[in-house]
Amino acid sequence: PNEIINRAKEVLAEIENGTGAPVREKKTEPDMGMNISFADMANAEVAEKIRACDINTLTPIEALNFIFELKKLV
Repeated sequence: PNEIINRAKEVLAEIENGTGAPVREKKTEPDMGMNISFADMANAEVAEKIRACDINTLTPIEALNFIFELKKLV
């Protein structure tokens, strides 16, 4: 995750400057890892629709309509 990479870069810069790695303060903000986003739900719905679709039976116009529906979901 970007948060870890950014923190590692900060620690590395401090070590290279000779100031050492400071003690990391506890987070006071809530953990965002447990939140559910609507984007994730939309992506899951799109993935499920793609899995359920048999692309070998679609006509060209049905394929275009299917893509249009997926685009609306995203």
